[in-house]
Amino acid sequence: TLPLCKELVDEWLTATEDEIADAMRRVNHEHGIKIEGAAGVAVACFLGYKENLTKKRIALIICGGNISDEKFQSVLDQT
Repeated sequence: TLPLCKELVDEWLTATEDEIADAMRRVNHEHGIKIEGAAGVAVACFLGYKENLTKKRIALIICGGNISDEKFQSVLDQT
């Protein structure tokens, strides 16, 4: 899929581990949804880039709750 992505993706974004954890906590706090880190990447990148997305329709795929309760709680407990 990398060749296809190289052809079709306009811009690549990255997120730090802290940004991903912050996104996971935010989604849980604001929406009551438990997401794993993979979904946290999409949210973290959106939050870091949203000022560049004015007047655009945005869709984020937030899937994956495949994280243990213990691990998720440890993310929630981080500050």
